Amino acid sequence: MSQAVHGGDIISAAKRFGYEPDSVSDFSANINPWATGLSFSELPASRAEINRYPEAFPYSVRRRMAETYNLGEELILPTAGAIEALYLVVRLFSTCSVAVVEPGFGDYQRACRATGLRPDSVTLSPDEWHAPLAELSPRLRDYDVILMGNPNNPTGAWHPIEEWLQLFQEGFSERSIWIVDEAFVDFVPNACRHSLVSVLEELPNLIVIRSLTKSWAVPGLRLGFAATANREWRRRLSEMQPPWPINTIAEEWSRRYLKRSAYQDLLTELAQSLPKVREQFRQGLNQIPGIEAYASWTNFFVVDLDGFPLGADAVYRRLVEKGFLVRCCDSFNGVPSDRFIRVAVKRSDENGRFVDALRAISRESCRSEQTERSVLR
Repeated sequence: MSQAVHGGDIISAAKRFGYEPDSVSDFSANINPWATGLSFSELPASRAEINRYPEAFPYSVRRRMAETYNLGEELILPTAGAIEALYLVVRLFSTCSVAVVEPGFGDYQRACRATGLRPDSVTLSPDEWHAPLAELSPRLRDYDVILMGNPNNPTGAWHPIEEWLQLFQEGFSERSIWIVDEAFVDFVPNACRHSLVSVLEELPNLIVIRSLTKSWAVPGLRLGFAATANREWRRRLSEMQPPWPINTIAEEWSRRYLKRSAYQDLLTELAQSLPKVREQFRQGLNQIPGIEAYASWTNFFVVDLDGFPLGADAVYRRLVEKGFLVRCCDSFNGVPSDRFIRVAVKRSDENGRFVDALRAISRESCRSEQTERSVLR
């Protein structure tokens, strides 16, 4: 089975293009630029944790996650990132018909196929990317299981809690099982209210997957969880999971930082900082001829290059030459080839440098075209 493509793979890109990893600004991974993550000054203290085993079954981490996300402990399975949760959850439904809503994260399909499933792709056109959930639901009704991201990666589309409640009140949750990946939900307004974990106990046919990677800015620690009110599913997930899923450094990080008050502070900072910076960045990109940065509810954009002089792969290469790494969207199922890139939102100064680099590529490409036309005459 082929390996999936992910953002943040600076090492591979550095080898491919021959640059030092520290010399590039990584816009391919969507990490909260306002979070503190793990300080290097704390690493010496963390080294002591390497000399002991973590909890074989991470009860203390589960307790802290339950407190932080206001959930019952019995509903949560801590995992090594949202990715482990995804690969475990789909194994519950190996005999079911599955629909994957796309464009979407490539590992949705890959995780299904790894367990023997052959999911159908319900592919949305660019005009449908931000359509209400009610408009999409008729295409999903014949499936046992529906798997999708909310907010969506890579499109940045998001369905608020009201849309989900309307759908489920119509009986959809009784007929179908929903697996909803909320890896980026902390970036939307009023994240606590709009996350489906807030109504989890009312919906026994729902599994929510959450990531701590993006909003807490700790991708190297690998922390996430699956949550469901279905006790039988929760029991089977725990039985499938190998022991020691959470390493000791991640365990210690959760002891120091994973608190309800810290989570509320994180969400407050995002609510105050992200919308303005995101919109300034989008406007800057959209001022470049041939560029359309789509509106997004999260900390990244899909950038449409349909009117740009270069395709996505060429823009990717030119940006690397200028010290910026982005994500080509060809690896996302359901995205038109060589047309879209995904760009993370960072702090204003770094976003500005990115816009300048892309504007320079635009000017250079136009001059090159003019030179070629002169030669042809």
